[in-house]
Amino acid sequence: RSHWDANKVAARIGQVGAWATRNHVDVIAGEFGASRELNRDSRIAWLATVREACEQQGLGWALWGYDDSMGFAARPPATSRLDPVVLEALGLSESRQRK
Repeated sequence: RSHWDANKVAARIGQVGAWATRNHVDVIAGEFGASRELNRDSRIAWLATVREACEQQGLGWALWGYDDSMGFAARPPATSRLDPVVLEALGLSESRQRK
């Protein structure tokens, strides 16, 4: 509804990157995410888009949560298995997952 597409996300994060450069400071997106209760495709797109925009600006980032509805786990809290699609959206991989 708010028309947040990849271009709008990149533009907003670009403003932060420009501010950081002008002020000679490091910035981290210390918390971003999307609940697994949302449409899965939209959630994955949001995670990938925000991560990519941050990395393009040289900003650090952190996903909120591990085993809650915003985190990495496939079906929290019943499992510690990481969701490979979420990891891919974040540019990460896990060569060995716990069973």
